[in-house]
Amino acid sequence: MAINFPDSPSTNDTFVAAGSRWLWNGTAWVRQGTPGTQGAQGVQGAQGVQGATGAGGSTGGTGPQGVQGAQGRQGATGSTGGTGPTGPQGAQGRQGATGSTGPTGPSGSATLTNVSNNRVMTAVSGSTLNAEANLTFDGDTLNVFGATKIQDDDGLRIRTDSNGPTNGAQIRFSDNQGNSYAQEGYIRYKHSDGTSVGTAYGEHFEIGGNQTTFNLQINGDCYVQNGFYTNGGNLTASRTLDAVLNGGVFGPYTINSGVTLTIESGATFTVL
Repeated sequence: MAINFPDSPSTNDTFVAAGSRWLWNGTAWVRQGTPGTQGAQGVQGAQGVQGATGAGGSTGGTGPQGVQGAQGRQGATGSTGGTGPTGPQGAQGRQGATGSTGPTGPSGSATLTNVSNNRVMTAVSGSTLNAEANLTFDGDTLNVFGATKIQDDDGLRIRTDSNGPTNGAQIRFSDNQGNSYAQEGYIRYKHSDGTSVGTAYGEHFEIGGNQTTFNLQINGDCYVQNGFYTNGGNLTASRTLDAVLNGGVFGPYTINSGVTLTIESGATFTVL
């Protein structure tokens, strides 16, 4: 049954209709349940005081014997007595039983566009959703095809699912789509020194890749605060120092058996 609710209600206004009490919560009418039974009627107030009797009409003169004098006029009605006090409030009726839940309203509908498997939906308007071709999630991997912008003063955090995994917390990079991204570089962090050289380090930060040789290029000055430039004491894999580069290590430094260090013409290698 349709219910005509009052127009322009105020917050906490109530309205009784269709056997239920409704409350306006500032946004919508919310059903509160069936009103309780009407309380018993209060006791009847005391009888008001009797109004004063109106003055009697004047007595007509005595007529000749035998003829009855005319009846005098009725006196005016006295004023009504004051209203007796209101009887006490009747007892509160018991809470009525909660009404049954109303039927579920019809589901809303939206227009879906560009739909394809694993595409993430974004809102275009209040009634239209678009499946983004460049944003997919298959339940395991989230793919973003395009620029990614993270704007937050707290920065981007990379965290692992477990404590101390083999590869630590890392970001991987690859630009060789034609070779199924076989070559990768990475930035990796570990909270313990288990993979560090020596035992003096409580944390380990590593930049590397999955290829035999790897070059880290810094376009600018390199400043180390409260630390040292360090290197291992042995060359364990054959290397070539390019002719356009100079290089060096802190000694003593040993080139292992079967390992070759090639210094091309024009390059300088220094052991400090």
